[in-house]
Amino acid sequence: MKTREEVLKFGLSFKNVYEERPFKDQNWQLVRVKESKKAFLWIYEKDGYINLNVKVNPEWRDFWRSAYDAVIAGYHQNKEHWNTIILDGTIPDEDIKRMIAESYDIITDSPTKRIYEAVKKIPKGHVATYGKSSGKCSPQKSGPGTYSVFPSCECEGRTCGGICVWRRTNAGKTS
Repeated sequence: MKTREEVLKFGLSFKNVYEERPFKDQNWQLVRVKESKKAFLWIYEKDGYINLNVKVNPEWRDFWRSAYDAVIAGYHQNKEHWNTIILDGTIPDEDIKRMIAESYDIITDSPTKRIYEAVKKIPKGHVATYGKSSGKCSPQKSGPGTYSVFPSCECEGRTCGGICVWRRTNAGKTS
């Protein structure tokens, strides 16, 4: 990926996103998520190169910055949570796409929504408690009268984000 058009095309391939140019300076393009209006990809030209700002998990931030000289702290962004990718030809397309996809995943992740959706599945009169379990990310019996709704497991947090909701058949009891 070397051009603005290639990056924009990839950014717009994600679900429920749109492009916006919110500033007077038309050099800046943002790709936002429709529902939240949060930007996960900033595209602009600086010093003769196309630059991308992407959100990054702090535990991966330093990895990307040390792996490539063309990945630096986010320009005009929170340096802890954003990286700038300089498209100078030194980063493989697969890694650029991976960083953009990770940014999208971070921006679209909503622990509150995950909990809300899981709690909606709990039958009336039952109690929800939060904890960790092992297993697959689908409802399955995990003990007498206990069903795991979204256990923390092999999904690596993509479905449950490490938050588990339990249904109990005995209202009022906790784990």
